[in-house]
Amino acid sequence: MTTVITDHDEIVRRWQEASPKDLAFPPNCFLHMEGRFVEWNFDENTLTARFPCKEEFYNPRKFMQGGFVVAALDNVLGPLSYLTGSPSVTTQLNTSFVRPVTPTLEYVEVKAVIHDKTTTKVYSSAEARSPTGKLLTSVQATSHIVG
Repeated sequence: MTTVITDHDEIVRRWQEASPKDLAFPPNCFLHMEGRFVEWNFDENTLTARFPCKEEFYNPRKFMQGGFVVAALDNVLGPLSYLTGSPSVTTQLNTSFVRPVTPTLEYVEVKAVIHDKTTTKVYSSAEARSPTGKLLTSVQATSHIVG
């Protein structure tokens, strides 16, 4: 297997192959947010994607609403669990908002990593960063293996 894959369509294809046939790929929540995978590092258990900062995601202050930021993070954690052979659903997500996602940002880049697995749980984290690399939001996640 290739150690690093940087082609969005290839990552989606492998995600679909690693998943039950009755699931839709990519899911509507990922498509609505216009996510694009930029790198899957198999050896490091990481997956990176970009999400545009669209006006429809803004709160009244014209920042990306926190729920959309967290959705972007979860939209990378889930696929990573399938790609690494531990398909899971998030059961706990602890979030730290460090900086707002402002209208001046073209996109947020989300990188997720799996730290540990048991027979029933996946322990992971993810960070959303600005195009210049500034930390915006981070999450610590616990997920339950479903399949």
